[in-house]
Amino acid sequence: MRMSADFAHAFWHGRVNLVSALTRRQVIAKGNVPKTLKLLPILKPAYALYPRYLAEVGMADKTLI
Repeated sequence: MRMSADFAHAFWHGRVNLVSALTRRQVIAKGNVPKTLKLLPILKPAYALYPRYLAEVGMADKTLI
C-alpha cells in the first residue's frame, strides 16, 4: 500500500477509514485488498500503542488529540 506520511500518521491514530480512503484513492493498494481488509480488526489494539510509542521516542507533540 502506498499513502502519504500524514495519512499513515492519522491511520495509526485510528482516525481514518481505510475502505473509504481506498475508494477516494488516498491509499493506493497493490495485491489482495480483501485479505488486507481482513487484517484491520487485528490492528485495532495497535492504535493505542502508537501514541505511547511517539511519547517514548520524544515525539509526544505529534500525537493527535
